[in-house]
Parts: sequence; structure tokens; C-alpha cells
Amino acid sequence: MAAPQKVSDTELQILDVLWDCPAQTIRAVCESIYGDASTSHYATVQSLLERLEKKGWVTRDRSERRHLFSAVRDRSEFIGEQIQGIANAVCDGSVVALLGQLAHSGNFSKKERQELRRLIEGEES
Repeated sequence: MAAPQKVSDTELQILDVLWDCPAQTIRAVCESIYGDASTSHYATVQSLLERLEKKGWVTRDRSERRHLFSAVRDRSEFIGEQIQGIANAVCDGSVVALLGQLAHSGNFSKKERQELRRLIEGEES
């Protein structure tokens, strides 16, 4: 499967909803984001879902009257692709160099450093 195209911040809001609760109608996504399903909000979400479907990020189940939308790839795949993209752009493709820079930035709490150590060593939290 080819890598899906990049997503905008607004499209990412849609994906966040679908990652948290897959197989959603347009109305349900709209209410999750805006708190209502007014005509303008509904039209916006519908356009964004159609755009995400064309980009390969979302699939649509057309078997029922109300179509259900789900993300094609999960959040962890998206995050991994984003990290690799940043590493490609600024660290000659090295994720280790990118993470090393983050580690040396001093922006991690003690608890976060401990969690990172557990993740690196493959331990479950």
C-alpha cells in the first residue's frame, strides 16, 4: 500500500475522532468536533472526510444507508511516519539522531525519561 498523502491540521482533527472511536457517521464526527451538527459544520466534516478518503487515510462503509467512516491506518503508524519525515528532513533520515537531540534538550521530566527507558527496553508500562 502506498503511503497516504499528508494531512492538514483540520484533517488531523477528523482522524483523531476516528482513532478514538472507529466506524463513525458524518454526524457523529461533526458532533465530536463541534458539539453540534449544524448544516455548515456537517458540510465541512463531509468535505474533510471525502478529502481524507481520496488521500487514502479514511475508508467508507457504504453497506448501510448512513455511511460509516474509519481510519485506514492507526495513530501509531501516523506518528511513526511523522517522526520519520522529520528525521528525513533534519537528521539525514536518522531517527536515533532525532531522538538523541530530543533527549539532550532537557525537556523531559524524570517520569517521562523513565517511561522512555521502559519503552526502549521493550517493557510494558
